[in-house]
Amino acid sequence: MNPKQIEEFFPLTPVQKHLLRQSEQTTSQAHLAQFSCQLDGLLDVSAFERAWQQVANHQPGLRMSFVSGDLKEPVQVIN
Repeated sequence: MNPKQIEEFFPLTPVQKHLLRQSEQTTSQAHLAQFSCQLDGLLDVSAFERAWQQVANHQPGLRMSFVSGDLKEPVQVIN
């Protein structure tokens, strides 16, 4: 991760720490939330991608990831 791309970072909440530890210790996807849908008809893929990029640009939670690596404590990072 390029440090220049980091917008903000925050410590994890106790619940996030617990879920992260659990996910690192198991291959279970019990806490994985996923959404999918099927679109009917023609799709302008370029316009769809631009629209989702605009949503992500305005919603920091959609650009959030967890970083631990060599850190003393893991953090959540907004790119």
